[in-house]
Amino acid sequence: MNFTKKIISAIATGSLVMQLLVTPAFASTVLQISGNGANTTSTATVTSNTTTAVTQSNSANINNDIDADSDSGNNSAIENTGGDVRILTGDASTGIRVENVANKNSASVACCENSDTLLRILGNGANSTNASTADLRNTNVLTQDNSADVHNDVDADAKTGWNDAGQNTNGNVLIDTGTASVGTIIRNVLNNNAAAVNGCCDGETKAVIAGNGAESANRTSLSLANTNVLTQYNSADVYNDVDADAKTGWNDADQNTGGSVTINTGDALVQSLISTAANANRGIIGGLTGNPTSVILDIFGNGFASDNTASLALSRTNVLTQDNSADVHNDVDADAKSGKNDANENVGGDVLIDTGDAIADLGIVNRLNFNRAALDCCGFDIAGVISDNGAQSTGDITSSLDDLKVITQSSAAGLDNSADADPTSGKNDADAHTAAISIIDPVTIRTGDAISEVEVANLTNGNSVGIPFELPFEFDFDWTDLSIWWI
Repeated sequence: MNFTKKIISAIATGSLVMQLLVTPAFASTVLQISGNGANTTSTATVTSNTTTAVTQSNSANINNDIDADSDSGNNSAIENTGGDVRILTGDASTGIRVENVANKNSASVACCENSDTLLRILGNGANSTNASTADLRNTNVLTQDNSADVHNDVDADAKTGWNDAGQNTNGNVLIDTGTASVGTIIRNVLNNNAAAVNGCCDGETKAVIAGNGAESANRTSLSLANTNVLTQYNSADVYNDVDADAKTGWNDADQNTGGSVTINTGDALVQSLISTAANANRGIIGGLTGNPTSVILDIFGNGFASDNTASLALSRTNVLTQDNSADVHNDVDADAKSGKNDANENVGGDVLIDTGDAIADLGIVNRLNFNRAALDCCGFDIAGVISDNGAQSTGDITSSLDDLKVITQSSAAGLDNSADADPTSGKNDADAHTAAISIIDPVTIRTGDAISEVEVANLTNGNSVGIPFELPFEFDFDWTDLSIWWI
């Protein structure tokens, strides 16, 4: 008896994980004009530009080409005389497992520490001119990009049989063929981005004009600009080509004389599973930690006929872009064949051909292009107070608030699933048989079941904004619940 079993496992892992945590640290900003004499002119100006740029890019090019064959049989027992002839063929099993895991980015841009801003004009003399200006700009740019090109070409064959027992005399002839089974699994897990930009940073911004002399002119101007740009992009081009054949039978027992002829053919089993999970983006701006930024503008206790102005320009821009593109082609050709046995031109005995089951089971699952986005930006607590200033003084507080939120989500999926399942049981020949006179029904042919099951599931192009923030499935799949009989 021959027994052949092949299990091939190919694991391709490319551009796996990029993780990054960015936490800038900057000191507080303090501008103070105080204690200057009469008729003085004082100016304080600060300009701060902070830019954090993070780019994560992965590219994976994977090509798997696997050809596996398992053969059992191809035996001959010819022209024997005076005894039984037995050919027993073992099982032939081929198992192929291909796993591709590629391209995962994870990034977090946290808040600047000690981000307080304080502008003070205090206790300056009569007829003094005082001005403080602060221009503070913070820009965070986070870009994640994945590209995967995966080609899986699997050719798996399992054959048992192809035996020949012919022209034997005065003995029983038995050919017993084992089971032929082929199992293939292809799993692709590609292109996963997760990013967080914290836009809710603790800090206090305060402008104070207080205690300045008569007829003084005091100006404080504060400009705050915060820009967050988060871009996530995935591109996946996947081609899976599987040709799986399981064949048992193709036995010949012809021209035997003086004994029974029996051919038993085992089952032919094919199972092919393909699953592709590609292109998932999870991005959030704001709302991670921290409290709303506090802005306080105070004008109080300034002298007679003083002129006091506090102005605030606040600009916040959040742009979140998510884009997925997937082109997936699955081509599966599965053949399970049991039978095609010949028992012809035998003389003087029973003839039995018993053919096993032929089962082809195909499963294709595609999960492509999912975007999850959240803009949970904290607000600003803004308070302005003008109080207890001298006669004929003027006090003005002006503010300009600009808040822009832009979310763009785009998904494009091209799917081509071709599944050809061909289970065949039978196709046996028992012709031109000559039996002994006492045999009433000399020829028996029994054919097994031919079963085909094909399942195709496509879950594509899901966009969601807000909470819940999780994907509708676990991106790293758990395969323990699959009925995989060949491993």
